[in-house]
This record gives sequence, C-alpha cells and structure tokens, in this order.
Amino acid sequence: MTASARLNQSAVKLEVLAKSLPGGNCVFDPRGRLRFEGNLSRKRRAMSNMMSMFIKVPSKGVKRMINVSVFSNGMMSISGAKNYEELLYVVDKAIMRIRNAFTQDRLGRRSYAVSAPDRLDLGILESADENGIRIEMGKLDFDLGISIKLESAFQFLVRDFNVTYEPEFFAGLKIKSALNPFITIVIYSSGKGYMTCSSRAMLASKDASAELRRAYDAVCSVLWSNKAEVVNLAYSKRIFKS
Repeated sequence: MTASARLNQSAVKLEVLAKSLPGGNCVFDPRGRLRFEGNLSRKRRAMSNMMSMFIKVPSKGVKRMINVSVFSNGMMSISGAKNYEELLYVVDKAIMRIRNAFTQDRLGRRSYAVSAPDRLDLGILESADENGIRIEMGKLDFDLGISIKLESAFQFLVRDFNVTYEPEFFAGLKIKSALNPFITIVIYSSGKGYMTCSSRAMLASKDASAELRRAYDAVCSVLWSNKAEVVNLAYSKRIFKS
C-alpha cells in the first residue's frame, strides 16, 4: 500500500530529524552527494525538502522495513505496508520519532524538529479517513506457482478482459478487471505477479479485500479452464490436476 498523511505542524526541520535518528535508519541528501555501493559517487537531484526514514514492522521470519518520506512542509508518504494495521503502526512510530527528534548545542540548548513536539499529531488532509490517512494506491503480490505461456494466456483472457500484451515494451500481461475498472492485474511468465487498485474510496471500504479477491479469481478461472494451453509444464513448480 501507498498512503499519505499530513502533520498538524507545517514546518519540519529535516536536518534535525536526520541527525537524531540512528545510522542507517534514514536517508537525507540535501546536496545530492550520497555515495552508493563500491564507494562510487553518482550525481543525484538534491532533495533538501524531503528525507526518508525506515521503520521496522513486526513480522514473522523476514525482517521488513517500511519507507516513510517526510517533507519539510509536514506531508508524509508511506510505501510498502501490506495492510491498514501496518499503516497505523508505521504512522504512530514516525510521529514518535519526529516528536522526540532534537539536537543540542554546547550550552545544552535543544532545537526540536517541530516547534511544538508535545502537540504533534496528524492534521487535516483532503480525502483522508477518520485516522487522518489517505490511501493512494494498493498493491498485492501473488505467485500462481506455475509458469505461464503469456501469448496463449493473452488469447484466452482477451475474450473477457481488457488485456495488454506488448512483450517488446513490457515483460508481463496487464489485465484490467471487468468487474472493477480500478483494479489492474499483472502476470509474468514465471507465474508471479501483482494487483493494484487506484480507487481511494474502494481501498478505504470494508469490501476492498473481497473486490480484489473476486477480480483475482476471475482471471485464475480462465487460466485454469485452459491450463493445457496456458501452463508451461516444463518450467512449472507444480502441475494442477483436473
């Protein structure tokens, strides 16, 4: 998921925030001079009005970090959350980090990242939900577990869906759901793919998961019904039996 939120204080001192975070947990590059792997310096566009912080989310097994981009005007952009609960968790953590961010001079005087840290919270953002979060884009990854002959799949799917297949420009099939125009499904020959939803209203509704599932099942139904022509058995992880 990708979402936006706005702080209730419109001036954030990013340099203070960056200095207060542990090393490796943020990226702030106001001069565009960051070094990359191999110590090779590449020219980048300077981003003095934005910094990225990385927040670890509770997850079994693999360590997962979610990116929160904080802008000097108080806007925040969150990307990588798998569900709404993770969004709420990450936003709370980000506010806590900003609230506690400060630098201190030799005389012990503190300079905070925001003017009133005790009152820091989410502010008003157009089209945001009751928690002050506006969902911009939803994305779900999936793995069919089989290898797909994309050209064959295109021939069957195009009968019921709006499908784009241009291998010279893009490596996968792009499928527009016939059930919901805001849902797009992308499938690669490996059988892996993802779904996106561009409707804020739909993503914020309780029926979002069911809508996405219906669109996914509709595409899978066509693939399974024609698996003899669509499935590339030589490269599949498993074979679906009738």
